[in-house]
Amino acid sequence: MLISVRKASEGDLKAVSRIYSQVQAMHVEWRPDIYKPNDDLPGRERFLELAESGLLYVAAVAEEGMPADPGRIEPDRTDPDRTEPAGACSPEAYAGPVTAGVLELQLRHIENPAQVTRDVIFVDTMAVDEAYRGRGIGRAFFEFLKRMRDEGGYDGIELQVNARNRAAYDMYTHCGFREKSINMELVE
Repeated sequence: MLISVRKASEGDLKAVSRIYSQVQAMHVEWRPDIYKPNDDLPGRERFLELAESGLLYVAAVAEEGMPADPGRIEPDRTDPDRTEPAGACSPEAYAGPVTAGVLELQLRHIENPAQVTRDVIFVDTMAVDEAYRGRGIGRAFFEFLKRMRDEGGYDGIELQVNARNRAAYDMYTHCGFREKSINMELVE
């Protein structure tokens, strides 16, 4: 399976919405007191803003004989911003690709009297289509993030994880993340 991470484009909207809906459904199941059903995330306007910002990426996967992605319009195999893993086969050798993951980032500059000044990449959303979980897409995102950190001179990569999302927590710790702080709430 070929996994490539590239900047999102307008043709990814349907697939990204499908993945966001899957995540939202998990959040609603875990915390219906906070989250509500919404199958229109991130919404067309927000998606286009994120794509335009250059901080929204997708993971595209392709396998031999894979059908074209029903969630992607006009697949673009010539995107110059796509990054291929070393030694990867040419995308032309595959049918597809399928948009199977989404990565939404924020670039944060931290500067205040109590902390060391830092520039970090904050992972706002990292989600993989349920049909592709456990197949290396999350690891491909983290390899992409490490390259981005190193090439951009950032001081670190940070994220938050829902306390009930044990699978994600385990993957993050396996990839080297450590707890920095714990968010708590008082529910009465």
